[in-house]
Parts: sequence; structure tokens; C-alpha cells
Amino acid sequence: MSRLLLLLARRAPWRALRRTAFRKYCRRNAGLALVARCRGGIRLAVEIGDSVDDQLAVYGVYEPGTTEVLRRLAVDAGAFVDVGCNLGYYGCLVGAENPALPVVAIDANPAMVERAEDNMRRNEVDGAEVLHCGVGAEEGRLELSVPRDRHSLSSFAYVPKKGGPSETITVPVRPLGPILSERALASCLLKIDAEGFEYEVFRGLGAGGVDRVERIVCEISVPNLGRAGRELAELFALPVFEEFRPFRIRETVRDPLRETSYAELADDPSQHGNVLLVRRDAAAPLL
Repeated sequence: MSRLLLLLARRAPWRALRRTAFRKYCRRNAGLALVARCRGGIRLAVEIGDSVDDQLAVYGVYEPGTTEVLRRLAVDAGAFVDVGCNLGYYGCLVGAENPALPVVAIDANPAMVERAEDNMRRNEVDGAEVLHCGVGAEEGRLELSVPRDRHSLSSFAYVPKKGGPSETITVPVRPLGPILSERALASCLLKIDAEGFEYEVFRGLGAGGVDRVERIVCEISVPNLGRAGRELAELFALPVFEEFRPFRIRETVRDPLRETSYAELADDPSQHGNVLLVRRDAAAPLL
């Protein structure tokens, strides 16, 4: 039955049937550990149950449009920094595309740091460094809420409502600016997925850090920011955003980018997805 569901999830002619088969396959195989063959030729150890693992196990790709954007931008980047690296998917993907690229993967959840390190070794991303810390506005320690069944929803900003009961762990937090400057990173391609904590992450990037960044891929979620007590307009009012112009990322491999404005994004109460920020003095990305 699992083989049939997997086949239907991947190849059924109707989208609704693919979705139904995907959900049933993941429920039936919850907790199953396997090595998934993924986009870009990478192989990742996954465990069915969390949304990221599920997508990789069944389809070999997570966020197809974002995947394509990061693969292409990796070619000319000076370094790749992944805030909220999860199991290391994007670090491995970028490392496979540009093996000489320094990769810094950061996660506050020690279990995900261990998994990211394992996947980096598996894919021979020799230039990778995996850091166990949160990223915020200043040095300190904060409580991270980690849902039992959905590690990708872990947040400093709120207790997630999905994923079962949450465990609270206390972890060190550092600003992003010093992390970049200590490693003398420049022309960085930066990815941020902080589950509502983006305001503090961007505050910590600071003047010294922002000069080291060329492009940023960031999850922008009105619901998550709202749970953290922030509004999208408040986030975009931070000085760092003056340096960049925004592009929506559509999760399709074909034509994934559309230039937009901060006002348009802020006026969309349902906004939830990834955005590419490009320096205002740089050419628009061609994908």
C-alpha cells in the first residue's frame, strides 16, 4: 500500500489525488527514517513526520521555487549563511552547486544541528560550519519552544499551536552581524527562516553585518509575525530594508521571481512565503 501511495503522490494525473496520497503516505509511515535522493544530486537523511522531511522523502525537493533561486544565486555568492538551517537541506544544495563556497548553517535546536552536520558530511560539503545558537538582536539566552512532532515550527517568538506539546529549551543567542564579521564573510547569500522572530534577526544584522550581504532569501509570514506581536510594516521599517528591493518567490521552478514593493507586501494580510531581497545598486536577478 505504501508503494502505491508513493507512486500516486508523485505521478497521479490529478492534483487533489496527489495531495491525498501524499498525506496518507506520510501518516502511514510516520517515524520512518530513510535517505532521500534530492534535487541537485544530494542525499539527505530524513524522518517522516515533519513537513520538511515529508516533502523531501516523497518529492526530493522542498520549496521548489526557493530551491531554484538559491541554486542559481549560489554560483556568484561569496558565502552562504543559513539562519534556521533545519536538517541542512539548503546548505547541502548550495554546497553541491558551488563546492568552493563557505557555508555557515545555524540552528537553535541541538537535534537539528546534529542532523545538519550529518547531512553536510554525507554530501561532502567540506566548507560547512554548523553553529548551535539562536540569532537575535543581542547576545544572551532565550527559551525556544520545540513541538514534539514538528521541529520545523520551533520558535523563540511564540509557542506553536501545531505539532503536539512543545518542549522548552534554553539556548544561546547571538546577533548575526558579529557572526559574519568574525568569519570575514563577504558578498553573502543569506537565508532566514525564523518562525516569527525575523524582526530580531534583522535588528541583529546591524550596519556592520548588512555591508557583508548581497542577497537575502527570507520567509515573510504575517501570521507568524502577528503571533510574535509584530506587524509587517514594522519589520520593513527597519533601516536594513532600505538597502534592498524585494522580489516575491513563487514556489514554481518556472519563472519563480516577481518584483514587488514593501507596500504591496505589507498590504497583503495573507502574506506567507519567501521573499528575495536584492541590493538596490545590483542588477535584477535573471532566472
